[in-house]
Amino acid sequence: MSTGTGKTKSPPRIHVTTLGCSKNVYDSEILLGQLKAHKARLVDDPEEADVLIINTCGFIHLAKQESVDAILEAERLKQEDPSKKIVVCGCLVQRYAGELRKELPAVDAFFGTEDYQNILKFLNVAHELTPEHLFERRYLTTPGPLCIFENIRGMQPYLFLLRHSPDSGTLSQPSHISDRVRSTDAGRARR
Repeated sequence: MSTGTGKTKSPPRIHVTTLGCSKNVYDSEILLGQLKAHKARLVDDPEEADVLIINTCGFIHLAKQESVDAILEAERLKQEDPSKKIVVCGCLVQRYAGELRKELPAVDAFFGTEDYQNILKFLNVAHELTPEHLFERRYLTTPGPLCIFENIRGMQPYLFLLRHSPDSGTLSQPSHISDRVRSTDAGRARR
């Protein structure tokens, strides 16, 4: 990234917090893919970030509260380091942009859902791709619930999806699967 003085400024360190449904995870992965493709440095620790991006949920009361709490935590971090930027995007902004702008003045920018190009422009990262190409650079953040199971007797491996329990938020093996199988992590499965 150029500073206009001939010196190259290092790319921003960006932390993304994703709240809500799997659609938000997908949206964040598209944004992360774009940021990574444009040389932004992604960090896991929000305290290390130059930019805090919060992808919010705006439908269920508890999810809205979780989103607001995450924004307030980002504001706390910005009080400790005023050079940090806070970007809030997603469903909450889509539904309540006016109220959020009024109530959260420390936030530097608000964007609705799938507003990737404008987020990239705000962050001053290259954005030469057209909107239809934004989806080609998804950065996967979570392993899928796909597992390979091999029979202990050495029979052919087979695949199946794990069952998700919405009450506990866990993945579990369907009950009809025999005890004589073992799972393999996703990294080994790709080899």
